Amino acid sequence: MKGRSILVRSSSSEKTPRLRSNLKPVTGSYRELAQKLPAAKRPMLDPVGTPGIASDNELRILLPEPHALLHAHNKGSWHSKSGIVKLLRWKAKQRCLECSAASWPAATIIYRFYLPERSCMRDEANLIQSQKPAIDGVVDAKVIPDDSIKYLHISGIWCGTDTENPRVELVFRRATVRQLEVMRKKLSDV
Repeated sequence: MKGRSILVRSSSSEKTPRLRSNLKPVTGSYRELAQKLPAAKRPMLDPVGTPGIASDNELRILLPEPHALLHAHNKGSWHSKSGIVKLLRWKAKQRCLECSAASWPAATIIYRFYLPERSCMRDEANLIQSQKPAIDGVVDAKVIPDDSIKYLHISGIWCGTDTENPRVELVFRRATVRQLEVMRKKLSDV
């Protein structure tokens, strides 16, 4: 089917959003094969490592590399993107719940992108936009009340390469609404 992607079901017992019913778990050779597929056909493979770490003041979650359908320049219909969007949102929510992330009044975020090859580097605005469903998942997990500028401030973005384990790491740091107002005020005075 044109415009559809293969999604990979995670091994957790909770239901995972999916596009097809004949999905198989990702194993060694399948993972290697999947990495060689064109970006639009590549499944969302879970990164290797601890899925999430939470403390009183910081939350780190690992997510799959940005899927080609989620980028701003992808001209696919909403229907072709909806399964990927639901899956990424669900994965982010699950990561937060698995590591028992606390609820905060507000937060700052740093995006860290580890992409498979240098040619995958895109402009930063597109990379951030591809993670909007993940941010919605963090809101669904009630870590922050909303993803508006009142409650969430982007404090940085970093891009690098990792051919063995491409992934996105979202680092949230606890803040107050007042601290975010002060940050925005300082930026507006520049």
